Amino acid sequence: MKDFLNKAGRTMTTVGSKSSHFDFWIFLLFVTAISSTVFGPVCHYIGLLTALFFVLYKSIKYNFSLTPKLTKNGKLIFIILSLFFLYSAFSYLLNYENFSSWARDSSVPLEMLAGAWLVSLLINDDKRRDIFVKTFFYINMIAGLWIVAEQIGIAKFPSPTFSNHNMLGPYLYLAIPLNFIYIIQQKMHSFLRALYIVINIIFVIFSFSSITYAACFFEIFIILFFAYRAKLLDLKLIPYFCAISLGSIFLLNFFIGDKITPLLMREMKQISSGDIKTLTTKRDEIWLAALYYIKQKPFFGWGVNKFAAVHKEFLEAFADTLKLTSKRVFVHVHNLYLMIAFEVGIPGMLIFLTAMLLPIWDSFKRLFFSANKGDVWVIAFFSMFLGQLIYSLAGEMIHHMRADVAVLLWVCWGIFSVYDKNEKTQTLA
Repeated sequence: MKDFLNKAGRTMTTVGSKSSHFDFWIFLLFVTAISSTVFGPVCHYIGLLTALFFVLYKSIKYNFSLTPKLTKNGKLIFIILSLFFLYSAFSYLLNYENFSSWARDSSVPLEMLAGAWLVSLLINDDKRRDIFVKTFFYINMIAGLWIVAEQIGIAKFPSPTFSNHNMLGPYLYLAIPLNFIYIIQQKMHSFLRALYIVINIIFVIFSFSSITYAACFFEIFIILFFAYRAKLLDLKLIPYFCAISLGSIFLLNFFIGDKITPLLMREMKQISSGDIKTLTTKRDEIWLAALYYIKQKPFFGWGVNKFAAVHKEFLEAFADTLKLTSKRVFVHVHNLYLMIAFEVGIPGMLIFLTAMLLPIWDSFKRLFFSANKGDVWVIAFFSMFLGQLIYSLAGEMIHHMRADVAVLLWVCWGIFSVYDKNEKTQTLA
């Protein structure tokens, strides 16, 4: 480990002609902090504030440039995120209760923008990405196993975030592509690679959420397909993978008293249902209410923390005439697109959606129409942002509801914004 840190430290940014070991330790703190946000937002805030102070100090003392070396699409990402912040801040201003609430609400899109900017400054080359993904992998494998251990009753996870299964979804679909980058890049035996893949699949299974299954298994399929096509994985993986998967699920199910089977059957029944209410667990009724109020304020929305009040009003007015089957009042819409449109208006939602679609389109072109089709980071961008699109159909935890988990989203935006398409493919030598 010491050799790895020493070697990595020599690759960090230099100030003038001297190697700055302090640069490396700040960078290492930053990637460790954002990789540890699964344990609570305090982790990534420590990294953000420390890195922000450091780059500002370097800018003042050493004339360090605060402008990252953005690609063409990277510049577009930052323009889009800046527009989203400005549009959201203006919309919140029209709906604010007091200055502190306006500042608090506006800080969420600002954090996305500032976080992506810091990432683009600090995780901006091959070596730094390798260090980040290795750090992220081991921290989040430990965290994922810890979460599973809590759910089977043998441990207590320090963050209350994941006590609700619904909270696992945004964490998993954002984390799994990063975990798979490490699994595919590293030289390791096929058995060990299969074991790591199975552990990540167990994380997904323990979410017991059909939309998480849809997003994460789609991501995993994309990653494995493109990795195999680029000869980054071999067929030896398949028997190991099947044996470990079946054995692990059987043993876990046996260990916790056959509790996995009924939960899986419940999700399979939901997924295979032809009834829209069963398939969406009656979320279609919440979406109907959201659409009703979005039509009333389509341009600048209603603001934050307003949905519960209007949803209660909607139920009281239309429950009988629309024959609604659920009278429960919800505080959020369970759909990212509708939630953002409700809070800041349809234009704000379209701006945010564009920031998700741009990496997908760029990655799609690289994977299908360029000579370099085996780039694991491009595969990860493609799978993660597609997974984001899918999960957002029935969840919106990456905005105000779960801004700490959203760290992984703006990390990917930041890395994408400086990722040079002309860099050599990172393959398994």
